Amino acid sequence: MGAFDYFSADQHRPAKQRSLLSSLSDEEWVIFAQHVEDTRFSAGKHILKRGDIDPSVFILLEGRLSVEADEAGTTQIAELHPGDVFGEMSFFDNAPRNAFVRALDDCRAFRLSRERFDYLSAWEPAIARQFIFDLGASLSSRLRWTTDAYLELKLKPKLNSPGNRQKSPDPTLK
Repeated sequence: MGAFDYFSADQHRPAKQRSLLSSLSDEEWVIFAQHVEDTRFSAGKHILKRGDIDPSVFILLEGRLSVEADEAGTTQIAELHPGDVFGEMSFFDNAPRNAFVRALDDCRAFRLSRERFDYLSAWEPAIARQFIFDLGASLSSRLRWTTDAYLELKLKPKLNSPGNRQKSPDPTLK
């Protein structure tokens, strides 16, 4: 479908359990969908590659994706599901892609280019504002998770050091 083809809202909404743009009405979803490219990817295909320059953000509609540190896929960073977004860092900072994203299944995603977002912002500012706030909430959630994981790794050795071990209330445990 082209950017201006008609979309039905139910056909294109991401999974209900996700909050990205969940506050949009069906009419607003149709308007939003007119500004995106409906893309499909075969299982095994690399969708994004580290170093590529493309300030587009994607919303996964169907399938699963693997975010990977290397092209061979030996180090998985995350697995994405319908409703998740990816490519958002380059969307905001126009820097090269930071990871590889590979389709685990046949996938379908909305691709919103920076140019189309600018157009959406000019003609449908309330929808563009909601998108940015929801995207910010998604990024904030990821950053909180990353911070928690980092602190757990950083503090774990200190908590387990001989001077910081707490004595067990059970005398049979050392």
